[in-house]
This record gives sequence, structure tokens and C-alpha cells, in this order.
Amino acid sequence: TYQGNLTIAYGWWNSSTHSISYEVTNGSITSSSTTFTFNGYNPSFVKITAAAAATITSISLQYYCEETENPFLELDKLTFSFYQTSYRVSDCISSATSVVIPSTYMGVPVTSILDGAFSYCSSLVSVTIPSSITNIGANAFLSCTSLPSITLPSSLTTLGANAFYGCTSLTSIEVHPDNATFSSQDGIVYNKDKTPLILCPQAKTVVADLPSSLTSIASNAFKACTFITTLVLPASVSVIGDYAFSGCLSLDTISLPSSLTTISAHAFDGCSKLKPMVLPSSLTSIGDYAFQSCAWITSLTLPSSLTSLGSYAFYQCIRLNSISLPEGITEIKPWTFGYCGQLSSVSLPSTLTKIGASAFTNCTAMVSLSLPSSLLTIEANAFAYCDHLTSMTLPSSLTSLGEYAFSNCIALTEVTIEGSLTSLETYTFYNCTALTSVTLPSSLTSIGPSAFNRCTSLASITIPSSVNSLGSGAFYQCTSLTEITLPSSLTSIPQQLFYGCTSLTSVNIPSGVTSIGISAFNGCSALSSIVLPSSLTTIGNSAFIDCTSLTSINIPSSVTSIGETAFKNCILLAYIEIPSSVTTLWNSIFYGCTGLTTVNLLTSSTSISQYMFY
Repeated sequence: TYQGNLTIAYGWWNSSTHSISYEVTNGSITSSSTTFTFNGYNPSFVKITAAAAATITSISLQYYCEETENPFLELDKLTFSFYQTSYRVSDCISSATSVVIPSTYMGVPVTSILDGAFSYCSSLVSVTIPSSITNIGANAFLSCTSLPSITLPSSLTTLGANAFYGCTSLTSIEVHPDNATFSSQDGIVYNKDKTPLILCPQAKTVVADLPSSLTSIASNAFKACTFITTLVLPASVSVIGDYAFSGCLSLDTISLPSSLTTISAHAFDGCSKLKPMVLPSSLTSIGDYAFQSCAWITSLTLPSSLTSLGSYAFYQCIRLNSISLPEGITEIKPWTFGYCGQLSSVSLPSTLTKIGASAFTNCTAMVSLSLPSSLLTIEANAFAYCDHLTSMTLPSSLTSLGEYAFSNCIALTEVTIEGSLTSLETYTFYNCTALTSVTLPSSLTSIGPSAFNRCTSLASITIPSSVNSLGSGAFYQCTSLTEITLPSSLTSIPQQLFYGCTSLTSVNIPSGVTSIGISAFNGCSALSSIVLPSSLTTIGNSAFIDCTSLTSINIPSSVTSIGETAFKNCILLAYIEIPSSVTTLWNSIFYGCTGLTTVNLLTSSTSISQYMFY
């Protein structure tokens, strides 16, 4: 007998409630529509509300499905997320083998497959993408290793980077013919006009004739296509994109067209079987890492059109034995030829101004290299570990030589530095154990710390009078160095300057020197005498420790401090006089001086350690 409106509402936990009101007359719903359509998805609730007090004696809800199978099973595999006006597929259970993505979810269109949504679904062999999908995100199907083929819908407008990377069974990607953005030919994806080649499936074994309309190979297009062995690019191609053929482990032959201008970063990175190719005369740029680890490239002629060569461009091309850089190249960037272990012949252009950091590091077959007169800069580690390099002449144009530039060049015997260089940086010739001859320029003002550290064959060196600064350990363990003349402009002998120079018999200390640093002559076991200047005020800790041939030394009246163990183990030292100027004598100064018979102590200072001989 209820008279009034009756509202039937339904909804989902993550969606707003949907409701329809019906007029009830004489206990019956008069509306002609009493059927609700849930679009294949169970609602979370159904609620019936009367507008006024009423007694409802019974409610009958009937579920009817036209499908022969449960329509909700497909949804159990997928996770959706709502954004603005549509749903997006955000995840799929990893055990899924076959998936049909619905065009709607809860009555709302499904328009996107998010980044990584199907990633690592390694059992997936079939997926159907509806015509509602406009976007497939980056890595969407990453490592779906069982997926053999897929069709992209007519609605698709965006295909994210590496969408199908790691799909190692994928042999074909088809595009619906009505798609306005993409197209396909022989299972390869292009844009609609077939100007860039966008994506080749990884399991494809043969690439037949590519369209003549092609102008570029897009980034990642053939990335990790490990079964392709040969490829001919059409004459219209001008650009090869980043990572275009990276990881094509079976690719051994590629024909590059005469129209090619750009080989981008990582283009052939890791193509370990790729053989030498002809680079066209149109080529202007080779990007960073472009041929990294191309182990079977033995030689390469770079065209005269080339103006830019990227960092790491030929890094670890372990069989590359010769290369000629064209005129116009101004810079060899960092690591360009690093670890090219068989590179023995290099021709540099007269336009070159800079050799970057580690550019030729570990080029262990390089014996010699002629540097052009245009060269201004050699950066850090540029020739480090070139352990067959025997000689090097640095041109007069050079203004900067980086730290470790020739470190560990163990066969280097002769170095001539011409012209305008003002400084040698830290460890420049570190561990050049065969180095016997060094010619330094008159422009030089400083020699950095450990510049000649462990140059064990260096017997003599002339330091220009222009040098006013020597770094600590500059000649550390130069065990063959017998004599050296220090420039008059020096004001200090830095710490460890001649540490371990076991053959050093003679050294002059300039008259302007005020201090001798810690361990400056430590272990100079052949040094029998030394003249200290009247300007000297400080003798540092261990300055002459283990100078076992030192028989006498005159400490000038200007000295005020003698450090700990300064003359420790100078076993032949028989007599020493400590002037009255000395205000501080530290511990163990003469410890182990077993031949010392007389110490003339003229100082009256009270800062004298009682352990001076211990």
C-alpha cells in the first residue's frame, strides 16, 4: 500500500554511488525500466531506500549473465587505477598466461597501460589490447619472455620507451591498419609514414627490405635483437638514434647509407661480433659510447666530414689496432679509446687542441704517438697504463698537463716537454719505471706532488731555474737518482721530496730555503754529506732518517727547531754541533746513531728532550 518514491542505489568501494528513483503506486513500481546494467562488474552494494516509512516484505534480486563463462575471471588478473575520467591498467599478476584487457571498467573507459604494468609476466603468451587504449607506458611489457606476438590497436597514440624490452620470444608486432599514428611492416613498428623505424621485436631473426621512405632508426629500435646477423639500411636514412642497435650480439655486418650524418650515443654499444664497416663521407657525428665493446672492429677510417667524436666512443674495442682522426676534430673526449688494448697506430689531426681524461688509458700496444703543434691540453690519466709507450714529445703549444697523465707507462724512457707549460700536476709520471731522460721547459714554475714518484730508472734531472715550487714526494723512491740541482727560487724542501732515493749522493739546497719537511731525505742511504743554507730555520721530523752514509752535517746558526728522529739511524755520523739558535730538540733525534761520538750542544734552551738519543 506504499505510495511515494523508492530509490535503488548501487556502487563500488572506489567509485561514486549510482542510483535510480522509481515511483511506487499501489505497491507496484510503475516504471517501465527495472533492469540495472553493471557492465560486467559486480557492485559492492545494492541499497533500496523508501522516501517515507514503509514495510518492505520481500526483495528479489536476479543476476543474469549472457556470457557462457564467468566474466569476472579476467579482472582477477588485472589491477586498475582511476585518473581524471578513465581507468588505467597498472598491474597484472605474474602468473597470467592469457589476458584480454577490457575496454571499460565499471562503466568507465580503460585508456592506458601504465609503466611496467605487465613487467616480468614471464608466463604471458597472449594479450589482447582493446581499441580504447591510447597509451602504452615505458617498460609496460618488460621481460614478458614467453610472449610471441602482439597487435597494437587502432586507438594507440603513444608507445613508451622499452615497452617490449626483454620480450625474448617476441617475433612480431602488428599495428591495426586504422591506426593514425603507427604502422607495421613485416612485424616491425614504424610511424604512419614509415619515416622512423620505431621498434623491431627482439626475437626477429631476419629483417628483409626496409621501406625506402625511412629517414631514421629511432632510439632503442633494434636494442637487444640478438638473432639478427646482417642489415642493410636504405639510402634515405640519415640518423641512427641512441641505443638503436645496442646489444645486438649476433650482428656482424651492417651497410650504412651515404646519407647518414649521425650515429648517436650507444648506437652499437655491445655489438660484440660487429666487423669493420665503411663509414660514409656524409657522417658528421659519432655519439658517446657509440661503438663501445665492439670487440671485432679492427680498424676504422673516420671520414673527413666528421666533426664530433663522443666520450667512450670506442671504449674497450679490444681488437682495434689503427685509427686516423680527420682534420676538423678539435677534441678527443674522455675515455674515447680507453682499454683499446691492441691500438698501436693513431694519426691525430693538426686541428686537435685537447686530449680528454683517460682518452688512451690502457692502450697497451701503443709504442709512440706524434702530438700536433695545435695541442693545448692533455687531461688526467690521458695515457695512463700505456705500458709499451717508449717516448713522448709534448709540443710547445701545450699549456695544461693533467694529473696521472702518463702514470704507469712502464716502458717510457724519454720525455721532452717543449714550450709554455707552467706546471706538472700530481703523479704526472708516477711509476714510469723505465724513464731515464726528462727535458723540462724553461716556462715551468711548479712540479706537483709525486710527479716523478717511483721513476726508478731516472738517474738525473735538470730542474729549470723558473721552478719555485716542488710538491711533496715529487721524486719519491727515484732509486737511481744520483744527483740533482735544485733551483735557487725554492724556499722550502717539501716532505718526502727524496724519500727512498737510495742512490742520491749529492744535492744542493738553495740559499733561500727556510725549512726541510718531514722525511724529505728519508732513506737516502748513499748521501754522504749535505750543506744546509744559513736561511734554514726548521728541520722536520725524520728529515734525514736512515741516511746511513751521512758522515757529517753542519747545522747553521739560523736553525731553531730539529724534529723527532731527524737523524735517526745515521750510523756513520760521528760529530754534530747544535747551534745556540736551536730552541727545540725533540725525541729520538739521534736514535740509532751508533757511530756518534761527539755532540757539541751550544744551545741553552730548556726545550730539549731527555730522550734525544733514544
